[in-house]
Amino acid sequence: MVPKLVTLGVQYRSAIGMTFKGDADFQNVPPAFQGRLPDTRVEGDVKLPQSVVAGIAVTPLDRLTIAFDANWVGWSSFPELAIEFPDNPAINNPLPKNWRSTWNFHLGGEYGITDALQVRAGVLLDPAPSPDDTLTPDLPDADRFGVSAGVGYSFGAVRVDAAYQFVTLSDKNSTAPGMTGTYNGTAQVFGLTLGYTM
Repeated sequence: MVPKLVTLGVQYRSAIGMTFKGDADFQNVPPAFQGRLPDTRVEGDVKLPQSVVAGIAVTPLDRLTIAFDANWVGWSSFPELAIEFPDNPAINNPLPKNWRSTWNFHLGGEYGITDALQVRAGVLLDPAPSPDDTLTPDLPDADRFGVSAGVGYSFGAVRVDAAYQFVTLSDKNSTAPGMTGTYNGTAQVFGLTLGYTM
């Protein structure tokens, strides 16, 4: 690595439309409603949002690299969750979502203890796109904050990388009619990769 080297990068990812089709299997339906909810076909369209990422990496010391990126995600393209039943349109019930576009941020660093051994650490901030008044159990969400640590080691042509990430989802209160409540949670993610250079 070259000291004081600055690297810049920008990435754009277009929106992706997907269509799913399948069969709905209704179970444990009370007898009074069984005639209205027969097993039937189901389909829907989902649009994954476009996104733009801009990042910078700086190498102020010979073995130290610090990187930061900001990621804009166009979640405003998700106004509703619509699942359709072509053979029984009476039960179609699109759910308004009105998600907002968001920015998420990542900051991380890597330090090479030796040419073969590197240690890494990072943090992330990822706000939830869902407004409080459309937050429901079908797509639960909350603002995320995460910390991570990792290590990589090379011996000959073989490389091993291990990582750990802890993510906390802060309290997010739902004011959706009939489904008020508070969403939160935590997640732990472990990663291990093995590589070989030919």
